[in-house]
Amino acid sequence: MSVLQALTDAIRDSSVEVIDLTAPLSSETPIIQLPEPFGNTARFGLTEISHYDDRAFNRKLRAVMKLSGASRNRAASRLALEFERDDAPAAAIGTNASRDFFSARSGCHVYQPVYGIDLAALCLRG
Repeated sequence: MSVLQALTDAIRDSSVEVIDLTAPLSSETPIIQLPEPFGNTARFGLTEISHYDDRAFNRKLRAVMKLSGASRNRAASRLALEFERDDAPAAAIGTNASRDFFSARSGCHVYQPVYGIDLAALCLRG
């Protein structure tokens, strides 16, 4: 039996669970328990460092959330800029925004949240 067939069978009979590592972390995100010395993975937790509740901002944010596609991205960027310039209770020191450009002939684009594009996964479309 091939490794791929064994994996497919394991997924089918639920003896393994596939986890999408591109999804945002939450308290429901499964943590793989590894043996020592690798078993020191901490549980996920959120720490609220600032509670921002502004009626005008909330109204604008709800309007942005009703949009979709490029118009939503543009409106969210404008709102973020306005917020950062005028009202920010804290300042971000980094973001994970990433722009990757590929030829139309390429495929198999896999984005890994920690390291970025998985170059080993890239392929050419036939």
